[in-house]
Amino acid sequence: MKGKDIFINFVIWIIIILASLLTFINLTTKKNGVTYFFGYVPVNVKHDSMSPTIKNGDYIITKKYTDQTIMEGDIISFVTTFNGKSIILTHRVISILDDGSYKTKGDSNINQDEFIVNDIDIVSIYTGIRIPRFGKLVSFLQSKSGFFMVIVIPLCGYIIYQLYNIFMLITEKGGAV
Repeated sequence: MKGKDIFINFVIWIIIILASLLTFINLTTKKNGVTYFFGYVPVNVKHDSMSPTIKNGDYIITKKYTDQTIMEGDIISFVTTFNGKSIILTHRVISILDDGSYKTKGDSNINQDEFIVNDIDIVSIYTGIRIPRFGKLVSFLQSKSGFFMVIVIPLCGYIIYQLYNIFMLITEKGGAV
């Protein structure tokens, strides 16, 4: 096998493994639009309200909330309604109310959030792990065009390449397999 063949096979296998991993993560234990992966929740940040700590397009790793103690200053991801749509928002806890609910605020926001966050709304707690701009790649891969360009086209190319190799092998052997 030539060096070029080895490189092409390597690249194709990396793409297939990454695509399989992302698909597995998205399909495993998805509950209420939230992906839980071995007790962790990957969150694709789609707003700048936590800048500069967490920026739009970042991918953060959070730990699934299971009644852990939350303190002022912790960053939590929670379900809320925005423009009539249920979303996951990641903000900092700025105060804990007497009834055990939380007031939150984005680091770059001037005002605190108008709503109160209850334990039932909390999805996860930020672990401090942030992958800059990886969320933009994940959003692209989750789109139809991204999936087609990064998964379908390379996979078809790999199949065609393997069929070509089989054809060349058959013709080298004089038609006998």
